[in-house]
Amino acid sequence: MSRTQGLVLCALLAGCDSGTDPAQSETGGGTTDGTAPGSTSGAASTGAAQTETGQASGQGEEASEGDGSADSTGQSDSGCGVDPGFSGAAPGEVEIDGQARRFLLVLPEGYDPDRAYPFVFMFHGRGGDGPQFRTYNGVEEASDNNAILVYPDALPNAQQGGLTGWDLSANGIDVAFMDQLLADFTANLCIDETRIFATGHSHGGFFSSAMGCVRGETIRAIAPVAGGGPGAGCEGSVAAWLAHHTDDDVVPVGLGKIARDHWLENNECSEDTTPIDPDPCVTYQGCNDGHDVVWCEHTLEESFGPHAWPSFAGSAIWAFFSAY
Repeated sequence: MSRTQGLVLCALLAGCDSGTDPAQSETGGGTTDGTAPGSTSGAASTGAAQTETGQASGQGEEASEGDGSADSTGQSDSGCGVDPGFSGAAPGEVEIDGQARRFLLVLPEGYDPDRAYPFVFMFHGRGGDGPQFRTYNGVEEASDNNAILVYPDALPNAQQGGLTGWDLSANGIDVAFMDQLLADFTANLCIDETRIFATGHSHGGFFSSAMGCVRGETIRAIAPVAGGGPGAGCEGSVAAWLAHHTDDDVVPVGLGKIARDHWLENNECSEDTTPIDPDPCVTYQGCNDGHDVVWCEHTLEESFGPHAWPSFAGSAIWAFFSAY
């Protein structure tokens, strides 16, 4: 067994657990992080300063060996039928190119090892971390124990002023990190490999678009919030739900529209739209079957300003993912 697999299993298996029951979280929903031996919990957010580049922060400014192949149902043939020994949240880490990478894994309460669950990547913004993002996105609560979620931590990034941020390149360290997480989790958990999703805020929104671009054959749908991207060289297609504030003062709405237009072209949508819930979202007509594009340009006044995660996003994102 590789060190990577061993560390992932240490987050998954009861034998690595400290033996204490996780306490109920006061802020993030579900359970709090019970650190397992051999794993470390995510560091507290440093907070995120605005930049002039638009490659910008999360909402944390105010927050101090199976092959994983699937059968015809999409169910992993190697991770189902095995009780991982816990439910709720557990921190862990894997080694990528000699560097320890942290994540927070969240299993549904009452996890059923014989049920194939959707899997959601949750990407925090610049300067944040996974546990911080968990406190405000609302997707986990909306999923109501019907999905497996992972909150990875980005590394300090020189291009992001030394704050945590994602490597958006197709062959970069963070795409490799996500590949490893998905491979290890499908080998050890019961995951529906036809229902892999990604969402993120701000720089995490950029990264969710990037992952949809370079891993379009694996990821089914994405939901960037206050982000942009994804760049060129996309493989396959994904359904896309995007939200952006008209007056975003960190990542301008124009960058969100560039991302929207990329997916409209990629999915061969028309320019015709139909209003959908929640207001002010619209869905584009004529997209390739199963590859809808939803655009939610809003003017909500949130407590953290126009770059904040909108209050409607959590439930709307889960509703969008649930359609696939």
